[in-house]
Amino acid sequence: MRPTPIGSRRAPGDRPGFRTSLDAHVRAPRAEAALPVPRWTPITDPTSLRVEEMYTSAPYPRWHHLGPTASDTVAGYLRARTGAPAPASLEDLDAPRVLVAGCGTGRHALQVARRLERARVEAIDLSRASLAFAIRRARELGEARVTFAQADLLALDRGTYDLVECVGVLHHLEDPAAGWRAVRRLLAPGGLLRAAVYTAKARTGIARARDEIARRGLTARDIPRFRALLVEHAQEWSVPEIPRMIDFYTRPGCRDLLFHVSEHRHPLRQISADVAAAGLRVIGVESPDDASLARYRAAGDATPGAPDLLRWAEIETPETFRRMLTLWATAR
Repeated sequence: MRPTPIGSRRAPGDRPGFRTSLDAHVRAPRAEAALPVPRWTPITDPTSLRVEEMYTSAPYPRWHHLGPTASDTVAGYLRARTGAPAPASLEDLDAPRVLVAGCGTGRHALQVARRLERARVEAIDLSRASLAFAIRRARELGEARVTFAQADLLALDRGTYDLVECVGVLHHLEDPAAGWRAVRRLLAPGGLLRAAVYTAKARTGIARARDEIARRGLTARDIPRFRALLVEHAQEWSVPEIPRMIDFYTRPGCRDLLFHVSEHRHPLRQISADVAAAGLRVIGVESPDDASLARYRAAGDATPGAPDLLRWAEIETPETFRRMLTLWATAR
């Protein structure tokens, strides 16, 4: 086969995937760096500053699609997720005020806005870089109903909300119990909290991997090396599930999964105690699968939404809340 003449070779910009890579790694970050991001609170807590730096250096995730989202009311949203009835004060709520605390790169906040079409959504995060990504994507999608701002949940003081969504955030605080108190303070009378946190049992394998990372003195710079080690020793270390996790295969994802700068994994009983101490009452739990819900109900409670965390603690396995425990609560 004759070699292709030099003059006929395609320019780099015409190669498949080149423009996509250029947009993702050069043009988009440049555009995001120029975007104004409001700042609502100072960020002074040492752990908050460490988490801010982590997600500023590697915004996560850099998503592409929102996915399908059905329009609903706050009451319908709760019922769809848990089967539990909403407080009477929310049944006819037309334009709820919603806070997404710890919104990251914005996908969750935009999904909430699309689900609750008349909602006024405010979304906060520690990382300016993550928020800039969120603002750019919101503009590209033509979604103007979400206000993004840099703020620390622990210091936020902008009134109360009918719905507070705090997913994957509280277990990264220095004191998760303080986080539960902070979200309780932000709830309007009759308001709803939807929160998702790690449980110790669900993160058993992750804890083993993190112990191995600590024992070897590795940092996020060693992610490629540690991934190779973990794949080789997954059975020996009793972590066969980790190489099946999609986050394991990207640097930002693996950093969030295994190298996070601050992560707590509390037993369900401790989470239950922290929730109660914050003045919150659990009214629904998003069951991960039918088998887990069947085990729960066989343990003696057929309540819609299965809200008894102590009973869940009795039947929990590492698979029960593999992603996170997601609960809905109101103020006591």
